Amino acid sequence: MCPECFVKMEINAQKACPVCHRYNNDGGTCLPCKNKLFLDSHLAIMKYEEEKLVGDLIHNFKYNYAEEIFTVFAKIINNYLPQNIGYFADIDFVVPVPLHGRRLAERGFNQAELIAGVVAKLINKEVKNKTIIRHRYTSVQARLKRPDRIKNVSGAFVMNKEMGMNHAPQGCTASILLVDDVFTTGSTLQECAKLLKQNGAKKVLGFTLARG
Repeated sequence: MCPECFVKMEINAQKACPVCHRYNNDGGTCLPCKNKLFLDSHLAIMKYEEEKLVGDLIHNFKYNYAEEIFTVFAKIINNYLPQNIGYFADIDFVVPVPLHGRRLAERGFNQAELIAGVVAKLINKEVKNKTIIRHRYTSVQARLKRPDRIKNVSGAFVMNKEMGMNHAPQGCTASILLVDDVFTTGSTLQECAKLLKQNGAKKVLGFTLARG
């Protein structure tokens, strides 16, 4: 991406409750939503708008398999994170949202793993790529409406018994950073957070490049 286009990227932290989507100061789950779902907070770097530059980049990255676009995202993350390092202060390790093996073979890479790698290096934490397994092949979330998205990912993930919570740095009291590319309804992150909490995680924070 040329410098002229790069400066057009609207880097503006998206901090909102991951349940009711009300904007707040830290991305934390607001009090009325505390007992509803499993993600404790969520932070995104940019607002996702399908018809704008961010939407074009993410679409080509994921669906046209243009892995080289990730250099742009890596630059954005490297510019943004040091100024917002407080959000990651209590993290023990980083977990990317997994792809099903079939989808991974189609795409050739897991975008969440690439993002997690950059973030983990900046906050000096380990990435645990295989903590969660996507054992059921699902439809592409972007093509579905909200109720269908929730149903689509329900039960799609399981813990990897060989890489589960017993291998966390602080055992069952770990605080985990869960990473994906885009947060829209939050159904994918919530499903993964649910699994992590059921297996002993103390806290699960979400991080994505963009929020729709």
